[in-house]
Amino acid sequence: MISKSGRRLLTAVVLLMSIRSYAVSSLANNDPYPVYSAIYDPQMTTWEKEYLAGFRDCNCYDYEWFEFDASVFFQKAQTGRNFAHERVFLGDLTGRWNILALLYGPRPAGTNFVNTPLGLAENSVFSNFFVEQNGGIPNPNIELLTTGNTATYLLDDPLHQIGYVEVPIHYRKMGTRFQFGFHPFTDFGFTVQVGVSEIRQTVTGFIDAAVAANVAPCSIEPPADTVTCPPNTNFCNLIPTFTTTGYLVCDQSSPTTGDCTAAFCEIEQNLIDPAVLHTIFDQIGLDDCNFEETSFEDVRLFVWWRHIFPVNDGRDNCCWPGVLVVPSLEINGVIPTAKNRDRKKLFALPFGNDGFGSIGFDAGLALDFVETVEISFHAGMSHFFGRDINNYRLPTSDYQSGIFPFATAVHVNPGNNFNFNAALWAYRFYDHFSAWAEWVYVKHEEDSITLKDSSLNSLFLVRNAECTTKFISQFVNGSISYEVSPNITIALMGQFPVSQRNAYRSTTWMGTFRAQF
Repeated sequence: MISKSGRRLLTAVVLLMSIRSYAVSSLANNDPYPVYSAIYDPQMTTWEKEYLAGFRDCNCYDYEWFEFDASVFFQKAQTGRNFAHERVFLGDLTGRWNILALLYGPRPAGTNFVNTPLGLAENSVFSNFFVEQNGGIPNPNIELLTTGNTATYLLDDPLHQIGYVEVPIHYRKMGTRFQFGFHPFTDFGFTVQVGVSEIRQTVTGFIDAAVAANVAPCSIEPPADTVTCPPNTNFCNLIPTFTTTGYLVCDQSSPTTGDCTAAFCEIEQNLIDPAVLHTIFDQIGLDDCNFEETSFEDVRLFVWWRHIFPVNDGRDNCCWPGVLVVPSLEINGVIPTAKNRDRKKLFALPFGNDGFGSIGFDAGLALDFVETVEISFHAGMSHFFGRDINNYRLPTSDYQSGIFPFATAVHVNPGNNFNFNAALWAYRFYDHFSAWAEWVYVKHEEDSITLKDSSLNSLFLVRNAECTTKFISQFVNGSISYEVSPNITIALMGQFPVSQRNAYRSTTWMGTFRAQF
């Protein structure tokens, strides 16, 4: 026969797929798991647990029905990790920016680069670099671009140096968040989270990847056809070329002269120069000013159920520890009230889910060892509703990365989010001090992007863009709190990055004041 306590524990285990949660993941890879309180136990179980554990008698026990949390937070990052798990600048998460590749690929009807910065660079670079001859051996690093009736061979540096820039960004987010919890019925309640924040992204200056790799820039001295370069900086030394039996595009016998070296100089002066970059961004409709804006965040709603099952109730505590089992289930939704990302601003970020609403659930189980610690595990999923976006940047060439020259209208269905959490809570480990720590894993699956104008399917490489939308982030939350009175608690929390894929290595600090009645 299974004892009464055993049946209660079995019931709790069956309910393991239910959940408890105090946050919901987002679409933003800079802040994938925003928290709104530094204090553990969002579902107001503390006093009830104390009563069931025998710490309070029925005369002292007070039913908790409302809580209010006010928090201030500060978040910052300077690096992230790309898909290869390499530490990179924030602007390079999906790859270094290939400025030369802005000239590659087909172009929308009516696009004309003539007498523009890109057009001048195209004429200058390619006229010095490429020699078109009949016959030859194909090179896998070269694609054929046909513009009008002119065929031109294009090269890409496999080391991602020549023609590329790195983009160092200093990211900062700060603001105030509020959480309102209501517990009107036994075991049931709901929570509302709102906030306002400021985001700042500052670019210290674009880094020429060729210079950073000690491929020193060239200079063209009068007369215009005289080129000087330091030793071993020939463009040809880094890019595979045709063999001498086919095209001899670059003259490697003379590392300081020749079409290849001249092209390197043209790329540096007509594409990579900071003043030219600013003009090019303006030409393709992008604002490269530093980003600094303030906005309300999305409104987050939670409806939750939880129940506390005492285990070993009435047993001799010298043999069996007192345990409280707390399964929980949560349904959450996000109303997209935050300012959307302005895609004309090169360094803009969304303040929430970028206009995408979501619905999700979270389920978990907590084991509270009354005299020591509480251990909890939970997992959840969020589904996002699609929407149309105008001016969405998409690549037109496989060589393009980081920045794309053209945009169009699309419909985006974001991929689902999944999260898994494991937490440890030490309640009143010393006097009225409590502490908790939590490991969090968040995964966002890749988005589905559909062009509004299907006639452009042959122009834009939608699949290339979809692959760059997924991300993974892992981090640890840790907090310490102090109960000023039975109804007032203050706390300090830190959120520290552990591992990422295509996500910021953000560190967050938060302070919280809670009033509970």
